Amino acid sequence: MRKDYLLRSLIAFFILVSLLIVTALIVRAAAVRDVVISEIAWMGTLTSDADEWIELYNNTAATVNLADWTLAAADGTPSISLSGSIPSHGHFLLERTDDSSVPDVDMDMFYTGALENSGEHLYLRDNFSNVIDELSFDSGWPAGNGETTARVPMERVDTTADGSDSTNWRDSYICGTVTNSAGDSHTCTWSSATVAEDFNYDVYFTDIITGSDTTLENTLLSLINGSGTSVDAALYGLNRQSVVNALVAAHNSGAVTVRVVADDDARNGTYKAAYDQLATAGIEIRTDSASPIEHNKFLVFDGQTVWTGSTNLTDTGFTANANNAISTTSPYLAGLYTTEFNEMRGGAYGKDKTDNTTHLLTYNGGKLVRAISLLRTMWLMRSMRSWPLQTPASTSPCSLGRMRCWPIRWSSAWTQA
Repeated sequence: MRKDYLLRSLIAFFILVSLLIVTALIVRAAAVRDVVISEIAWMGTLTSDADEWIELYNNTAATVNLADWTLAAADGTPSISLSGSIPSHGHFLLERTDDSSVPDVDMDMFYTGALENSGEHLYLRDNFSNVIDELSFDSGWPAGNGETTARVPMERVDTTADGSDSTNWRDSYICGTVTNSAGDSHTCTWSSATVAEDFNYDVYFTDIITGSDTTLENTLLSLINGSGTSVDAALYGLNRQSVVNALVAAHNSGAVTVRVVADDDARNGTYKAAYDQLATAGIEIRTDSASPIEHNKFLVFDGQTVWTGSTNLTDTGFTANANNAISTTSPYLAGLYTTEFNEMRGGAYGKDKTDNTTHLLTYNGGKLVRAISLLRTMWLMRSMRSWPLQTPASTSPCSLGRMRCWPIRWSSAWTQA
């Protein structure tokens, strides 16, 4: 009896241990947002629009086995069968077609099938086909820049929050901060310069009062009227008679050289009458000949002051729409804008331009980031009535809608599309 009891006890013990081992080996179903899509280059890179990549992030404290997981779009492309594992609080890098999308960072997997630039509905499912993360952006991506000269990935603001919330995404830092499962990261290096001067600027917003002039308009007129040698204007919309009159008067003074570059469709279409007044006065207007619009809105005065922002120089731009403008006095910055202006005046627009100007300027007391697309970023601020300032001691990024602020005194996007 005693031997039988011992035998039964041993059998029961081994059965229990076996059950525990089997239980431990069973891969549990992941919880929602244990692993998420954290950053996407849906537009590719400046090298190629085919160089797309997707980054995943593990929100948990344990390594997650991605075997038999899938990442797929609702329209069927791309459809990716995942493999490998993603470390705790780590990343996983998927590159399209081959390992050339992200320089100096080895991919964890490659996939085939392009992401639509018009948007996608993406599902990340675990090995039990449970939806672990979802991005519902069929009607358009909430962030990122697909322009050929300014491809910027989009990154998730909070990896624990809803991926289909458009406010939970923002433009990433230049070419992204993509990271693989080994922890290797890549981002771009900007050209930089130290400017031994204070950065002086004023910010203006339009008042929604149709028919009335505004401080924004009056300040611009003062800059035009006060010019002593030159006014370079890169424009799109133009029908505000006060601005047309001021530009003509500056030209007629004989002391001021007025140069204008404009979009060909705007020049010969909706705003033809105003542009014709400039041409009749003898002001030379040069236009682009490409189908994409030349949508710059900036002026440089005497090689010293830059005026730019979201405001078209039109009746509605000044008095009916929520717009903004920034006036900066900096010969160095004005020189950068003049370089861009001269490229356009010489016939180089968009992707035909050369990246030949400084992107990061260090001023007394802080830094100015000259990012990739001024007008696109400024558009996001049209309804704002204050300007973000950060002290040099700040170490945390901030977010204003889709505009990303880095730890610098003043940040915006300073170049032309």
